[in-house]
Amino acid sequence: MADSLEGLSSNIQALTQEYETVAQNLANMSTAGYKRTLNSFSQELLSRMSEAPETLPADGTIQAISTRDFSQGQMIKTDRTLDLAIQGKGFFVVETPEGPLYTRNGAFQIQRDGRLVDMNGRNVAGADGPIMIPATVSEQSISISPDGALRFGDTTLGRIRVVDFGASESRLTAKGFNCFSAPADAVPVPVANSVVHQGYQEASNVRSVEEMVNLMVVARMYETNMNVLRKRQDYTRAIMTAANG
Repeated sequence: MADSLEGLSSNIQALTQEYETVAQNLANMSTAGYKRTLNSFSQELLSRMSEAPETLPADGTIQAISTRDFSQGQMIKTDRTLDLAIQGKGFFVVETPEGPLYTRNGAFQIQRDGRLVDMNGRNVAGADGPIMIPATVSEQSISISPDGALRFGDTTLGRIRVVDFGASESRLTAKGFNCFSAPADAVPVPVANSVVHQGYQEASNVRSVEEMVNLMVVARMYETNMNVLRKRQDYTRAIMTAANG
């Protein structure tokens, strides 16, 4: 019985974590470039219950696995000069004191000193070093080509660095502000066969209907596990009372 109670507690903890994940996905539906997190626990638990509806798995053997869905989000036209979106694989690179971070959010701006930065003031990495915009160049006069090159007329101002991690993409770790870090042995390479679109943002790839369904499934499974847990706790207390009586 102790193992069953421990397993049920593990189920409830995993379902709570999954609920928070779904809630975070829904909260970021309007965040440019956001990539949703997928959890498999509730679906696996539901599948096992469907196969044996008279039982509830409570041995803690179901693993709570979370993965990041890096699939393409919809392209949203903004007509803002420094809104950029990647069509295909790849990430923009932003420089931080702790090292480079990687993002699909291409909402950039120009600092007073001419640096091209993200909305948090961090430098956007260029393929050949920092990108500096001369004070004589207005934001509206900048054109950005599909390969990420910034131009003012016939003058090239720099090219935005866009990288890919290939099979190591799944190893990226969320670091806040819609950015990811890479493990030391995951080497970024220049992206191939991807296009940078100027005047666009990539929408979040969160699917609202799917997330709402997930939310209902998780809530249902949580309630079921809580009910079973309460009944088993009551049964245990009754046995202990009878034994002590």
